[in-house]
This record gives sequence, C-alpha cells and structure tokens, in this order.
Amino acid sequence: MLSLSHWNDQTHYCCHECGVEIPKEDFEVNNMIIWRCPTCNGPIDVYASTEERNYSIIRKYASEIKINDLIFIVPRMKSHEVFDVKEIKGMIHVALKEQGVVKLAKDAFVDSVMGRWPTGTTPWTRP
Repeated sequence: MLSLSHWNDQTHYCCHECGVEIPKEDFEVNNMIIWRCPTCNGPIDVYASTEERNYSIIRKYASEIKINDLIFIVPRMKSHEVFDVKEIKGMIHVALKEQGVVKLAKDAFVDSVMGRWPTGTTPWTRP
C-alpha cells in the first residue's frame, strides 16, 4: 500500500460529505490505509503540496485508473497523464505519456490529481 510519507506535513484529509477534516490516524486500520470516511464511508479528499504546486487528489486502486487520469508516480512526485491502461497477467500496465509503462498490482494505491488550489487558501475548510 502507498505510504503517506511522500507528501509534506501540511497534507489535509477531508470528507466533504460529512464536512469535516479527518486526522490520518482515524482511517489507519491494522497498518492498512482505508481511503473512505470512517463516519459515512464516502471518499477521502486529500489536499497535498509539492515544492511547486498544491494538489487536490484522491487515492484510487491501480485497477481504477482510466485513460487521461493524471497520476503521481513516487518517488518522482510529478503528475503524469495516463495514455493507456491494460491488465496483463494480473498486473495493471499503465502507459504514461512521454514516460513509458509502469506495472502495478491491482490493489496498489495511486494518487490521482483532481485539481489544484492557490497558495494561501484552505479548500479543505467550509466557509
């Protein structure tokens, strides 16, 4: 499973269905990360930053990756556009535009970019 450590300490985990920020400890179970809200089972929105940009991401299984998704490949920490996805011999082969193919286990988590936000704002809080 994907570690949380590749993002900085300013990462925020939220459930917009419940309208709350969730401490990462609330959804760590037996060292396995469950990327669903512990209250309503809705998706967890992740707000994270690199040195260059702020990202709104969701974590999805490799088996859920679609063409045109933007995904992060650790340790490069750069988003890459998905050009093609195929399942071959139980592995997910993901062709990344101008990067080649990466092979992932079906149940591996990847960070998929949903959007960005400007520095100085806090999209994880409700007005």
